Amino acid sequence: MKAGAIGILVPLRMREVPPSLGPGEAIEGVVEATVPVVETEALAATHRGNDATRGKTYTLRIQEAGTDTIELRSHFFDAYLVRREGTGRVVAEDDDGLLGTRSRIATELQGSGVTCSVEDSALGATAAGSRSLSTPGRR
Repeated sequence: MKAGAIGILVPLRMREVPPSLGPGEAIEGVVEATVPVVETEALAATHRGNDATRGKTYTLRIQEAGTDTIELRSHFFDAYLVRREGTGRVVAEDDDGLLGTRSRIATELQGSGVTCSVEDSALGATAAGSRSLSTPGRR
């Protein structure tokens, strides 16, 4: 660290490890207005400042090659999904690709043993409510 720089060291046990989600699994829960802001180039162009998109991050475990589908459903907010590869690069994102304000991302994976992240988000800073994030199965 350079002289004059301020840094904060966070012990490993204090860092949050995102919950994981595998094929055929679902997570029920709530997206709250206090969760972190989700940032992508597409969102920056349309939802910024007070209209920020907020969401939770999950680790997605893929065991074999094939088409992987992720769905986000809510009756309380406009759902938005972001899928990132291990480096953080956005691979896919979706708003309203399933039905109405629900989101779906389908990605063809060539390899096996892939781990990536998925962010389930509520469009708009004040959007919140219960939701279901799922990976309905492989094709």
